[in-house]
Amino acid sequence: MGAYGEKVTDPAVMPAALRRALEAVKGGQAAVLDCVTVRE
Repeated sequence: MGAYGEKVTDPAVMPAALRRALEAVKGGQAAVLDCVTVRE
């Protein structure tokens, strides 16, 4: 059981973070990405 969580503050690492989260889901875990954005 368990869950995967990650905070993402750099847009450049978003693709890798999504891959890690999807791998966690494929392994049967829930996954949450906390994506911090700034409106410019």
